Amino acid sequence: MKKGMMKSIVASLVMAIIFSTGAIAQKGVATLDANSGNKPTPEERANKRTDQMIKKLELNDRQAEQVRSLNLAVLSEVKSIKNSDIPREDKKDKVRFIRDRHIDQISAILTTEQNVKFEKWLEKKKDKRAGKGKKGGKGQLDSGDARKTRIK
Repeated sequence: MKKGMMKSIVASLVMAIIFSTGAIAQKGVATLDANSGNKPTPEERANKRTDQMIKKLELNDRQAEQVRSLNLAVLSEVKSIKNSDIPREDKKDKVRFIRDRHIDQISAILTTEQNVKFEKWLEKKKDKRAGKGKKGGKGQLDSGDARKTRIK
C-alpha cells in the first residue's frame, strides 16, 4: 500500500513539473515575441505617442504629420543625449530643455481647444509619474505654468 501511494505522489510531482515548465516556456516566448527583448526604437515610440495624441487631441492630418515629425526628432535627440558620455546632471538639464521646447512646439501646432486638452493630458501624465514615485516627478513642469498663461 505504501508503495502504491509513493508511486502516485511521484507521478503527481512529475506532472506538476511538466505542466509548470510548459507554462514558464510559453510565457517566455510571448515576452520575446511581443518586444523582441529590446526597447522600442525612437520611431516606434514616436508613432505610438503620435497615435495617442491623434486620439486624445483629435488632430487633423496636417497636424498629425507635424507632430509625428517633432516627436521623432525629439525622441532621437533625447536618445543620443542619454547614450552620450556627458555627466548625468547635464543630461537631465538638456533633456528637460528639449522636452520643454517640444511642448512649446506642439502647442504652436494646436488650436486653442486642443491646447486645453493637451495641458490636461500633460498634467495627468505628470500626476501619474509623481504617483509612481519617480525622482523629480513633483514640480517639474513649472515651465508648464508659464505655458498655460501664454495660451490663455
